[in-house]
Amino acid sequence: MSPYREGDVYAPSHGVVYPTLTLLADMGLIAEQPGQGSRKLFAGDGADRVAGAKGRA
Repeated sequence: MSPYREGDVYAPSHGVVYPTLTLLADMGLIAEQPGQGSRKLFAGDGADRVAGAKGRA
């Protein structure tokens, strides 16, 4: 049985999301992009798809 009831959505805390984004940026898999205000945007450069595909192989 799923830990989520129908309609519930998992929302990770900032304490989980930002350290993960920082790690991925440090590894060169994503790069921070200009955002609006205090929001941060991140984008992959295509290598993220290759790394993901290798991990599934």
